[in-house]
Amino acid sequence: DAACVHDLLTKAVAAAARRTRAFAPLAEKTPPARMVGGLGWCTWDAFYSSVDAEKVDDGLGTLSRAGVRVRRLVLDDGWAALDKDTDEDLNLSGEIIKGEESGAAAAAIYGDESTPLVRLQRAFADRVGRAYATHVECAAPSSWGVRLWRLLSQTVLRKPLTHFFDESTDFTKALAWPPAPHARKFGGEAGFATFVKDVVREKHGVDHVACWHAAAGYWGGVDSPDAERLRAAATPSLRAVEPAIDWDPATLGGVRTPTSEQGVADVYEALYDVLERCGVDGVKADVQSGVGALGARHGGGPRSVGMFVDAMEAAAAGRFDEGEGVGVTNCMCHSTENLYRYSTSALIRASDDFYPREPESWLWHLTACAYNGLLLGQVALPDWDMFQSRHPAAWLHAAARAASGGPVTVSDKPGAHDPAVLRALALPDGTTLIPTAQARVAADCLFADVSSDGTTALKLAAPNGPDGAVLGMYNVQGSGWSRAERRFAFGPNCTVSASFKPRDATVAWGADVRGKYAAYRFN
Repeated sequence: DAACVHDLLTKAVAAAARRTRAFAPLAEKTPPARMVGGLGWCTWDAFYSSVDAEKVDDGLGTLSRAGVRVRRLVLDDGWAALDKDTDEDLNLSGEIIKGEESGAAAAAIYGDESTPLVRLQRAFADRVGRAYATHVECAAPSSWGVRLWRLLSQTVLRKPLTHFFDESTDFTKALAWPPAPHARKFGGEAGFATFVKDVVREKHGVDHVACWHAAAGYWGGVDSPDAERLRAAATPSLRAVEPAIDWDPATLGGVRTPTSEQGVADVYEALYDVLERCGVDGVKADVQSGVGALGARHGGGPRSVGMFVDAMEAAAAGRFDEGEGVGVTNCMCHSTENLYRYSTSALIRASDDFYPREPESWLWHLTACAYNGLLLGQVALPDWDMFQSRHPAAWLHAAARAASGGPVTVSDKPGAHDPAVLRALALPDGTTLIPTAQARVAADCLFADVSSDGTTALKLAAPNGPDGAVLGMYNVQGSGWSRAERRFAFGPNCTVSASFKPRDATVAWGADVRGKYAAYRFN
């Protein structure tokens, strides 16, 4: 009985909370209503970190002309001032860079001069990229290619790799001190506050504004006076799952961060102070599992995570809490040291990103959200991430977001909208008709492999009031995550035959409800 399984998980997580006294289960918290209800627009897949005020104004305007009002705005990476700016023509932070492309991408940083040195540098970058694609990118963690690359990245390739990350990504940059909105993009603090008030709220009618930040401030930390440079140190089990952590920017170049509780608290207080003064209502706190890897020689991962999460929740509670739940969306935070630390925040990203240009990931994204939600949903309300309305998988993802019980957020580029999809999700005033609580996996697919068994549909049921349910049924066969090759991969897809029965909906209510049923189908 699926309801029994869900009930068992609820009781188990509640018991863990009582024993550890380090976090609170969702049953004892309130999700932030204004971060859940209403159609949202996130700037990430529209602009990546090249976002600015003019682009946001344009995007909100084209959505309005498509016939819907955005009620929630998520200003993703790119709004804040950094210790040094990135050349946006070369910025690859928002790209999915594959090994065969990395040589050409790295070569771009050397300029256009045709000197012998530049030609040599380009040839070297191209050879390195091809070697990585062939022998490292999808190789087993114990393979000779991965072991050799790990050695080279810590020795002769360390400087070139760090140079590449410095010049063509944001991953080694730090949040400027004191924290402030970007001067050129948003006009600093005064310009940003005016933009939020006059453009976002008054011109476009947005009710709620949230800003992105990394748990350590930014990808490379924060440029605060007491920050130290810490290099990430992966555990053996994490290294086995993702060996590339040994040559990512946080490992090679390090992250600048305070190492004391007061120092970390000061960062969050300063960051959230400026956001509050600018009229921002909440935050999307990303890269949270990364701070655990900074705990080596500083008390360990759980202590490190505890400092950051405690400081985040304390700072947010005083600024982004209107009696309806603390205004934080927790992202990239699925390690248990993170999950078992959330005392007041009650909204959590359920999966990796939605990757609009990675078709192998589109079906698997729904599978991951649904099954991750079994555990995550006991700690916080799962957020199934954004998607794009004009996209080959738009209708599938729209239907899944509508039934998920979490926020409905798009990340369309300006003008790249499908009005039919948007109007199916939201009323003209931006209201979203979503279930009253999160979706749960139905009984007959709880222990089935809905991604590759060739027969089972993904079925969800979410409560909609005391005696109603929103039911969702999806064919997600043919897409998965290859742990061996560390990438999304297609598998055999097929047509599946499936049906909903009254017992499938009992997971929404937690009990077998007897009586008559009425159903309305949206297809």
